[in-house]
Amino acid sequence: MYIYNLKKNFMILLLYLININKTNSEGFTSVLSGNSNGGKNNYYITLYIGQPKKSQTLLIDTTGSITSSPCNLHPSYNINSNDFYIIREEHDIINCQNNTCQNYPYSSCINKQCNFEYNYNNSTIKGVYVNQHISFLEETKSNNFPIGCTQSETNDFSTQNADGILGLNDNENSFTYLLYKNNIIQKRIFSICLNQNEGGYLSFGKIEEEYHYQRSKSKNVIISYIPYNIFENGKYSLEINSINIEKRNNLLNNNEKQKSIIDSLSVKTHLTESIYNNLINDFLFQCLSNKDNCNNIKKDENFGYCSNFKSKQKIIKTINKYWPNIIIGFNGYNHVLSPQNYFIAYSTSNYIKACIGFEKTNHDYNILGTTFLNGYDVIFDNDNKRIGFVESKCQFKIKKIDENINRVFDDPVNIIIVCASVGGIIILIVILFILYREFYNKQPKRKGYIRQVDVFNSFNSYNENKTGGSPS
Repeated sequence: MYIYNLKKNFMILLLYLININKTNSEGFTSVLSGNSNGGKNNYYITLYIGQPKKSQTLLIDTTGSITSSPCNLHPSYNINSNDFYIIREEHDIINCQNNTCQNYPYSSCINKQCNFEYNYNNSTIKGVYVNQHISFLEETKSNNFPIGCTQSETNDFSTQNADGILGLNDNENSFTYLLYKNNIIQKRIFSICLNQNEGGYLSFGKIEEEYHYQRSKSKNVIISYIPYNIFENGKYSLEINSINIEKRNNLLNNNEKQKSIIDSLSVKTHLTESIYNNLINDFLFQCLSNKDNCNNIKKDENFGYCSNFKSKQKIIKTINKYWPNIIIGFNGYNHVLSPQNYFIAYSTSNYIKACIGFEKTNHDYNILGTTFLNGYDVIFDNDNKRIGFVESKCQFKIKKIDENINRVFDDPVNIIIVCASVGGIIILIVILFILYREFYNKQPKRKGYIRQVDVFNSFNSYNENKTGGSPS
């Protein structure tokens, strides 16, 4: 009976630990670094690539599906290759056998290798596909992924602060799909949370609800979901049906809907010409009706409509008081852009310029950049073809306990695993101790009982022999 209970308790504990580990594999979150000040997109994630591991910073890209970073493949590469991961074996390069190149984005077969060329706003990266080990922390286990080994860069790609690019669109072989195919996450879902001032976080396979603004202590935070369409090779497309300044008149014509692309590489939100002109006119009208006149906002040839400030602290205080909210309406959801999230700061010799983070586009669709994403956890649910929005400070921080063991406790779930494991060992020791006591105490009692019976029987036998009969 005791053995059975021991086995039962041990199996329950084992299943509990397995379930915790399974939950831990369903998602994880990584810190984003950078900001959009200066009108340049610098939001990037750090990955560890190759063997030995090299830290690589990758810009997050919701419009493309390629993940690529410069690597040390040929000595002729004209930048410091010591900073990049190394291709040591020829078989790491993906070849063209059996039309394999068609399985990789922007790829074609050249010299029996799967080459790629990716273009973004007149900027280009070129290289070859390779199989490489990637991990999110330097100390953790690596997983093998097909990624790009960049061999040439032009324009913005060559001047960006980050090393490479992380493709997150809705195509197969985007990074989210690779994580799902390798069973690293259980759901094809990721979220981007950008803080206008500094950094943010990028989650895969789960939603970081604890960092969302709490609307009520008694109610859960509501995530507003709207369906998305696929546009041009996996781009996320939404339909805008209204834009207004502080709930004034809709800048779109009645029943008009405008296609819009979410582009995390773009800093500004680019609007079609008619919408942009209407937005600026309403914005300036709102400012002129203010006694402070929005701190004398004026058009600058290089930066758009801006105001000059002597400090960033003065910017936040002023624009939150005088600049209006911009509200972009979708089907059943109104996305509120506050001034502290849609302005862009530019440093000059005498001032810091706070500029409206909107610009005119020549396309027939809108481009929703970081000034649209700032201040929200934006959830890309690829399984259900929808995008969710919820307000957040986007200030994810890893809690460090000790420099040597901090990685174990980066994720709160790991703490549960460790505690459960230690607790399981303690429980097992207690059970074994109880069993020992039970068996130890029971064995002497059995012997004592037998001895008492023997003494009693011996006494009866003595009386029978003495009296010549059985006792009455």
